[in-house]
Amino acid sequence: MFSDGRSVEAVSTAFRQAEQSGASDSELVSLVKGNAMTTNGVGAFSLYKARISWTERARWATALYGLLIAAALTASGLFAHVITVPVHNYSTGRSVIETIDIGPVVVWAAVGILLFYLMFSWLAQFLLIRLVFLIGQVGLAIDAVAQIGGYLVSTPLGILALAVHAGYAWILLMSVISPKTRPVRAIATATQH
Repeated sequence: MFSDGRSVEAVSTAFRQAEQSGASDSELVSLVKGNAMTTNGVGAFSLYKARISWTERARWATALYGLLIAAALTASGLFAHVITVPVHNYSTGRSVIETIDIGPVVVWAAVGILLFYLMFSWLAQFLLIRLVFLIGQVGLAIDAVAQIGGYLVSTPLGILALAVHAGYAWILLMSVISPKTRPVRAIATATQH
């Protein structure tokens, strides 16, 4: 018996039924809240919560990283979709300036990159893929540090790139070194003494 008069079997049955029906964690907690083990030691409930799933965060971060790259590429294709390039005609020996519309190519490249990163966000559930991404992000973060203040990018853009690469590398690192977690839900166990 529990302190509120219910038996271990009754609370255990109610908890499992609520869990199977998709009850929220707060509803599950309310079923067993205050049910300390009675003095005769018949039973006790303990509630376990899972830790943060860094693997799931790495998968979402991979998808968002791909979305960020695709959005940046699409924006650059919209704002600078026409380029002029000199074309040399070898038969006449003259150079001609031609204007080329690269907008559609850039948009299709953005769609391809987005699909590529969505595929890799699915593959990020595997440790080897996360390690490969982690090594790549560390390299990109080092490259961003090297370019800050350089002639290739402005300092604010370099700091933003460094923050994105370092943040993504941190999530990948935590997904590699953190222990594997259980699904996030409450589990009740009854023990007999």
